[in-house]
Amino acid sequence: MTAENGCDSTVIIDLLVNPTYELSHPDTICFGENYAFGNGTFSTSGTYSFTFSTINGCDSLVHLILEVDSAITTNLVEEICDGESYNFNGEIISTTGQYIDTLTAANNCDSFVMLDLTVYPLYEIFHPDTICEGENYSFGNDIYTTSGTYSYTFQTMNGCDSLVHLELIVNDTFIVNLEAFICEGETYKFGSNGLTQAGIYTDSLTAISGCDSLIVLNLTVIESTNETINVDLCYGEFYQGSAYYQTSYLNQYLTNIYGCDSIVNTNIYVSLEEETVFEIDLCEGESFENITYTQDAILVDSLITINGCDSIIITNINVHPNYETTEIISLCTGTPYQGIVYQNDTIFIDNFQSEWGLSLIHI
Repeated sequence: MTAENGCDSTVIIDLLVNPTYELSHPDTICFGENYAFGNGTFSTSGTYSFTFSTINGCDSLVHLILEVDSAITTNLVEEICDGESYNFNGEIISTTGQYIDTLTAANNCDSFVMLDLTVYPLYEIFHPDTICEGENYSFGNDIYTTSGTYSYTFQTMNGCDSLVHLELIVNDTFIVNLEAFICEGETYKFGSNGLTQAGIYTDSLTAISGCDSLIVLNLTVIESTNETINVDLCYGEFYQGSAYYQTSYLNQYLTNIYGCDSIVNTNIYVSLEEETVFEIDLCEGESFENITYTQDAILVDSLITINGCDSIIITNINVHPNYETTEIISLCTGTPYQGIVYQNDTIFIDNFQSEWGLSLIHI
């Protein structure tokens, strides 16, 4: 080359040829992060290429192999009973809800734990029920036969306790005693049967409680009665408003207390007044029933007979006088009289009884 002064100039060129690079650059980001590469920002996995200029001014092609690590999400579904608590990474939870906790995974990305917690209630249930007398009721581990309130703790399908109170009523099996009367020839309707004979019959019914009710019927068949009544009356005495002076016979057709026919035959026997007369003979000065009589008398007395009627007793007192008789007997000396020999006059007195029992003095 010719220099500016006209002299030859020798130029020696030391030429360095810089290489053109093509590089692959793997890298990772977490889900939700952005990656700036070249003039772009990337958030999804892929291979991205960009030409950079080196310090030498040469192009360098770089391939970005980007991997986006997805966020790790763990879903937990848990159940507890009312009164219990759940430890969620140090947080004590006792109510139903959805809870989120963020952790750091091994790739330094966030890891989400989502908890769906259900808190089941503890139930207290009152259960009324009935059985009939003589039946059994199975409840929990026991069998009951009497009315009362019984409690037992069951486990629900969720494993939680459920307190159940059994209100048990034992309905009685009723026994109803019936007494009925029908007249002879009538029919008594009992259940589906028609009864005509006396006896004890039973029938089972279902009460409104669903329990059996036993009906016991004591059926009496009243026969048509034919009754005879004997009535003893005194003469002129009243019976059922009427006076009777002679024996009478009455027939009455009545209805008894059961509504059945009844024939009453009444025989009324009338006792006539009785009059009895006694004749009493006394000697003058004798006594009758502690009374001394010297003349005739009539005694009237009224008594009650064994049938309750009056009886008139008439007593006629007949008083007979005493007699004195003198008899003169003339005898020869030495002549006997009544076995005795008399030598001189003699007077003797002798008493005799008359036909009335009276004394006769014989001198």
